[in-house]
Amino acid sequence: MAALNDVITADSVVIADGGDILSFARSTLRSGAWLDPGALGCLGVGVPFAVSAALTLPGRRVIAVVGDGALGFSAMELDTAVRRGARVLVVVANNAGWNIERQDQIERFGGNLVGVELPGCRYDLLARALGAHGERVEDAGTLPAALRRGLENAPA
Repeated sequence: MAALNDVITADSVVIADGGDILSFARSTLRSGAWLDPGALGCLGVGVPFAVSAALTLPGRRVIAVVGDGALGFSAMELDTAVRRGARVLVVVANNAGWNIERQDQIERFGGNLVGVELPGCRYDLLARALGAHGERVEDAGTLPAALRRGLENAPA
């Protein structure tokens, strides 16, 4: 989150979508404008919100921080971002699962996991296939440079 805060400017629009990542982002990221699904909101709105914000406010930096589960609902909107020239940076927290539910099942059911594992998709490759910039970051030390490259090459 510190690396993200380093690239968020006072006029940035930050969108968060997901479970754990939304909770972490909501409590740690600072921004002049914030969007998320809200207490009773739907998963999957992060990328569409970001594309809309980027097209509505073309001079502003738009960053979406989404979980892999949430991205599964609207990943093809990366294609919309490319086709419409929406300069948005999408950061995917990929833990290959529905982690809030997974942790609940570990605690309540002794680790008997049902329906909480995701395949760990290579969303960086999906972004590239759709014409956007995509990078996979596995080492936190490389994240600041990857974020800068993403912002320079948005949509990413």
